[in-house]
Amino acid sequence: MHALADRRQKRRRWRVYGYSRWSRYHLGAHGYQNQKAEPQDDLRHSRIDLHSHDGRRKPGKGFCETPLDDIFRQLTGKLDGCTAIRTLPSINDRTRYNSPLYMASPRYALVAYVKSPVGEFVENLRRELHPALPHLAAHLTILPPRPIQGTENAALQMLARICGQTEPFEVTLDGMESFVPTTPTVYIRVAHDASRLRELHDQLNTQTLAFAEEWPYTPHLTIVKMPTEQAAEQALQIARERWRQYSGTRRIMLDRLIFVREDAQNCWVDLAPVPLGGTLVMP
Repeated sequence: MHALADRRQKRRRWRVYGYSRWSRYHLGAHGYQNQKAEPQDDLRHSRIDLHSHDGRRKPGKGFCETPLDDIFRQLTGKLDGCTAIRTLPSINDRTRYNSPLYMASPRYALVAYVKSPVGEFVENLRRELHPALPHLAAHLTILPPRPIQGTENAALQMLARICGQTEPFEVTLDGMESFVPTTPTVYIRVAHDASRLRELHDQLNTQTLAFAEEWPYTPHLTIVKMPTEQAAEQALQIARERWRQYSGTRRIMLDRLIFVREDAQNCWVDLAPVPLGGTLVMP
């Protein structure tokens, strides 16, 4: 009687842990050890499935579904019926941005492209100072890069509402400066009507596009970001000399802004034009 009771108790214990008699035999025959998950530094184990008699997954005594089953099913579209133990990477600082479960949020910005002669001057000067950089169109930044709190469509609607109430205006470029020691960036400062840019920036930095920016907003036209402070100082001296030699117009008319998204490092994609004092044209 005691032996029979022990066998019944052992069978109940195996059922509680999700193993059928055949699964127990199969796991033992193939050398699988303790099925209890033991978290490690980089992996968090989850037992997803056990073999059935015909090699396919069957619900019941031999199948124990865990909360991670739903995650794995979303990643692969199925559960693996041929693997007794399944491991999924935990999300830590090293894997977070490469994980399909935790992709970094894309960043967005609002800019005004400068296509006048001064814009051509800036692009040529950038190639001279840092030839290895990829091409980047000359632009004034209205909203620096940020994530959005909602959808792209909601952000565009807000931009259309605020920018539609703002009449086009003109700004004038002034001296060549750098952000050293904050960043090794060389830029042209906006002088005349810089206050209009600050006002527009403050109006747009709200709701869907609200963001706590790292530095105070400074209206400027970026020339180049150099790898070091010393390189930036040298680039600044060259840029000032080229700027003194430049004889074209230094005025920029702002009548259309562009909402952009960062799809890769140093790669920005235009999403939609945002006219000042006009109606948004949805893409």
